[in-house]
Amino acid sequence: MTEIEGYIEEFKLYMSISELILPENMIRSCERLFEEAIRENIELHRSGAICRAIKKKLKLEANSSKSLIDACAVQKVFFNSLEKKRILEWYCESDMKSLYENLIYKGVDTIQAQLFISNYPCLSESDTLDTFHKQCDNPINKRTKKVDYGLKKPMIEAIFASYIYECFDEKFIHCVNSGVDLINYKSEYWSHIHKNGSFSREHALTYIDLSAVKNLPTDYNQLRNFVSIFIKNIYLNQNNHTYAFIKIPSQLPSKWRLANDITLFSEKFIERTENIGYFKPEKISQVTSNSLDLELNPSLFDKVNEGFIYKDCFVLFEDNGATEPSLLLSFRKDERDETKIPCPKCRSMSVQGNSYPSLGIKSWECKNPLCEDRSMSNRGKRYSFESLLKQKSIECPDSQISKKLLARWKRDIIYDVTPGEEIEYIIRCHSLPSDTLHLLTENTDFEKYGRRIKPFNYSDMNTTESTWLEFESSDFFKRWLNIAIDHSSHPDKNLSSRSYNNSRILIGDSESSLRLVSDNTVDAAVTSPPYYNARDYSQYENMYIYLVKMLRVAKEVLRTLKPGGYFSYNIFDYFDNENIVATSALGQKRMILSSYIQYGFEKLGFEYVTNVPWDKGEIEGKRAYNSGNNSPYYQSPLNCWEHIMIFRKPGGGNETDFWPNVLKCGAVHKIIKGVNTFGHTAPFPMEIPDMISTQLLEHSIVLDPFAGSGTTGLSAITYNHDFILCEALAEYVELIQTRLSLNKPI
Repeated sequence: MTEIEGYIEEFKLYMSISELILPENMIRSCERLFEEAIRENIELHRSGAICRAIKKKLKLEANSSKSLIDACAVQKVFFNSLEKKRILEWYCESDMKSLYENLIYKGVDTIQAQLFISNYPCLSESDTLDTFHKQCDNPINKRTKKVDYGLKKPMIEAIFASYIYECFDEKFIHCVNSGVDLINYKSEYWSHIHKNGSFSREHALTYIDLSAVKNLPTDYNQLRNFVSIFIKNIYLNQNNHTYAFIKIPSQLPSKWRLANDITLFSEKFIERTENIGYFKPEKISQVTSNSLDLELNPSLFDKVNEGFIYKDCFVLFEDNGATEPSLLLSFRKDERDETKIPCPKCRSMSVQGNSYPSLGIKSWECKNPLCEDRSMSNRGKRYSFESLLKQKSIECPDSQISKKLLARWKRDIIYDVTPGEEIEYIIRCHSLPSDTLHLLTENTDFEKYGRRIKPFNYSDMNTTESTWLEFESSDFFKRWLNIAIDHSSHPDKNLSSRSYNNSRILIGDSESSLRLVSDNTVDAAVTSPPYYNARDYSQYENMYIYLVKMLRVAKEVLRTLKPGGYFSYNIFDYFDNENIVATSALGQKRMILSSYIQYGFEKLGFEYVTNVPWDKGEIEGKRAYNSGNNSPYYQSPLNCWEHIMIFRKPGGGNETDFWPNVLKCGAVHKIIKGVNTFGHTAPFPMEIPDMISTQLLEHSIVLDPFAGSGTTGLSAITYNHDFILCEALAEYVELIQTRLSLNKPI
């Protein structure tokens, strides 16, 4: 009887299995392990190995470990992800002594610790076997929730693989699978994958404070090109899956415009042909053409636009909002990388590129048949560098972030910010100890962070490049901007309107309805447009289509405004899928709607005046922003503000400077006991149109191209103005009339 046959027989006897025929690749892997063990004179640990394997594979101790953790939480004793994992391992190993000692170490008193272990004991060997037979005899398919006897064989194979794994020291398995000898072995996985220079952390974060840049151009076009060159160079030099921050100082007059432009550039400046499964340019081209009823050149859609991934824009006030804020832009580099990453459990390089859980982040699947992390269907565990990075951040004791700092940066609009305060947040929340960071700032107090700090060197950059102009000439803009400017939709002949004193409600598609309004007759416009795919009434097949529709309406608003008339446009950069690269869930990301709108409106002929951040306070809901981990790379502040973008039609000579630095007011409370009592899913507060209504001469005309619940009309009435409201949905037209008749403000 061979070595492997002896293990098979022992396994069958212990498990009361009459037959076990293993796959050939599993047998070969077992033989290789045994041969290496004999050669290296390795001692095996067979005692209890099968029981441990059953517990781990069937997750039999999950409930007990969770119950103990929950009981500790009641006593204000908390565990991070790594500690929770170790508690589960002690249960699977029936090592209650180590568990007890850990509870004492965490601050649980001895009596309470003994009580916890008594109340939540580990399973006995006989109970473990009984549970195995119950599940093995009637295996349940997790997807269908029904018995699936086809799962029995892979279940037993997975447990056998785990049994073999449990018989060896993990160090030995790692050496065999990775080809590393015991002398050069690194127990820490993070050190293992970095041993040959792969996955470098030599440029793991970049922070640029533009106020620290010498000879910053004052001309806007030169400034925009200059910062674009910075961003391009940062992207090319920065390590993958790391962050870059750009701080735009409050004293820069064009800060809001610059923030929008460089966000657009950062995400889209790389344009190239890609042969990757999830990018289907033919489909995107066809969908766009059909929706817009235009014959578009398919070759326009052949390339994909990539770059950094926009994460957030922090609004930082040095006071309570009385003075203008600084802006802190946050980006992450997630570039597709085919470099193989060894399995984090068994360290085998027998891995397969499985999929992309999100844009630029590739996941891998271990194909080693003896990996202990194989599922009960005998599939390898999926992992990505991002998941490994987060795991490393939890494991590193020096990386834990203080609750005070996390509470301070819980929201993305912050008041009473001291100079350089953001640096501690950036470093602690977006890098690991021993990382090398590249910073351009006048602040030099970095020793306390435990990172290697280098000054960002931009002396070698070619600042004469026409980087921004090259970007503007890309096909990206031809897919939506040129279409919106050059083509209009067919007019709708079935338009109607309703009168309200000297005002009108135009019923129908906004673009068509606005054709009923004469040129240069409207004093001001206010709207909160339908956000891309955020509501049932605002569904578009991709971002190109949405932008063309929005810009066509904006063209009509520009035409109807009097010279010098203002247009207040409320928009939110929320999360969705642009459907211009990938149409599956992996395309989910933070939208850059404000950047698109600002750039597109300026190309139409609007002047971009400023942006008023609408601070909504503590947003509805209590969703986690750090997944319960006080570690780097888990921190995602709550998005608590929206853009109120102020545009102006050139001419008129009535430029004003009455715009506030911030608008503080809560969102409209419309849900009571789960029911929308208001009648509209996304009404905005009266304070938004009031910003314009209060500044106009009486009997001015105020336009809202997306009237919704009619709040702009109510604001106009309040300050003795007339209004023109456009609304396509009949139920909202009725809601508007009801509210206007009752003169019922929000």
